[in-house]
Amino acid sequence: ITGLGTGPYCCGSGKPVFVTTPYSTRVLNTTYKASDASAPTNVMASPLSGQVGIRVSWTATPPTGLPITGYSIQYKIRGSGIIYVNVTVGAGTTQRDITGLQSSTQYQIRVATITGLGTGPYCCDNPNRVFVTTIPDEVGMVTVTGEYYGYPTLLISWNAVPSGGGALITYTVWYSISSGTTTEPPSTIRTSWYYSILDCTN
Repeated sequence: ITGLGTGPYCCGSGKPVFVTTPYSTRVLNTTYKASDASAPTNVMASPLSGQVGIRVSWTATPPTGLPITGYSIQYKIRGSGIIYVNVTVGAGTTQRDITGLQSSTQYQIRVATITGLGTGPYCCDNPNRVFVTTIPDEVGMVTVTGEYYGYPTLLISWNAVPSGGGALITYTVWYSISSGTTTEPPSTIRTSWYYSILDCTN
């Protein structure tokens, strides 16, 4: 450009010059909002072994033009209303252990992608909600009483384990004959806190 105007361009139809912009700049003219971020997939939860807690895992969200800055993990006791406890992790994380929970309690879990624009939609809400039940407390105050109801009977009782969130607690009773090495098959009891072993050996 001179004081007289604009001169000829280089390079025209004979020798055109091409350039490809990088991916990050090709989306500058696109308008995004937080809800455009895809929700994580394959959200799963399982109780931790040996402690009261849960492990939440998911598949990382694929790139969509929005830089992912992290993930939001929310949990609540099932049936407790709409108030969730929120935990955030970094963008490269696809698993998180959550402790300090109530034992024998069923929790609802969901996970969302966080970008520079905010938090996207959660996976998974209705109808594909994710539930997990924490491990129960140790059974306490176990007592065994010998009774006779026309045949020898052992009455076993214990303190019921508290539960929450609609969790169904079952108990397994193992017993063996002290004079031998044979162990009887376990008996699973639903919700009760006593069990009778009938027709025992005198």
